[in-house]
Amino acid sequence: MSGLSRDQTVELLKTGKYSDFTIKCGNKSFAVHKAIIASRSDFFRVAIDSGFRETIENEITIGEAPPLAVAMVIVYLYIFKSSKQCDLGKLWGFFCQTFLREFTDGEHDETLGFEDTINLYLLADRFMLPELRRAADKNIGWRLVTQWRMEGEDYDEDVTLEDCIEKIYTMVPSSVDLIRCLTTWILSGSEVSRLLLGQRLADAMEEEWHGRILDLAKTYDPEGVTSGKLWLQQLQYTMQAVGRWKTSCIVCPKTGQHWLYARQLEHSWSVWRRAPRRCV
Repeated sequence: MSGLSRDQTVELLKTGKYSDFTIKCGNKSFAVHKAIIASRSDFFRVAIDSGFRETIENEITIGEAPPLAVAMVIVYLYIFKSSKQCDLGKLWGFFCQTFLREFTDGEHDETLGFEDTINLYLLADRFMLPELRRAADKNIGWRLVTQWRMEGEDYDEDVTLEDCIEKIYTMVPSSVDLIRCLTTWILSGSEVSRLLLGQRLADAMEEEWHGRILDLAKTYDPEGVTSGKLWLQQLQYTMQAVGRWKTSCIVCPKTGQHWLYARQLEHSWSVWRRAPRRCV
């Protein structure tokens, strides 16, 4: 099947022709081909070769995941052959070509929603698909960064920045690193970091909005906020000692609240948490 064109692959997935395996999720069933999903996913390869029920009945039921996310994972396995090709906008387009007819209007939006992206991230993590996970992570970060830069104005009339932050904190298990990256991202903002260190902002409306964002982090990840505050204090102590302290020194220059920078920052933060340090 590797010699098929993309159009032929889409048609094969759309019609289910020559399928030899079924993936079930909720009230949906997807006819797929073992040769494709097993070669692209260790999760499905193990399930197919296990010798258990999935092997005998040629079907697997995916629980604790929405059908739309499962359908998009299947499309990803069929369409995208390399990590450079993986783009959620394109993935949504191919989903519309193949599986959209299987879903009612109430089961999906016109575009990939923020909650759908979080579900896709979690499923990619569960199925050990790092490229898809990275693409979902990038999309999540883009949405957060875009809304943050609008400084409280609603990028989406239905979903505010605070809604997006709360969705991540409530939908993602605490063991998944997306949670700590989100907290790091919030605390890396100069206004939030000043509030966390007990300073005031000149603009009362800005202080009120950034205060609400900080309160969400305190509510859902108090441990992360506490260790983040200690880290900021350590940075402040170190920088003041050499005359270089600025409250916004941990914010990526010129890009403000940059999601990928927060990912790098979280790594440094993790190293710092494990290292011996002096009290400030």
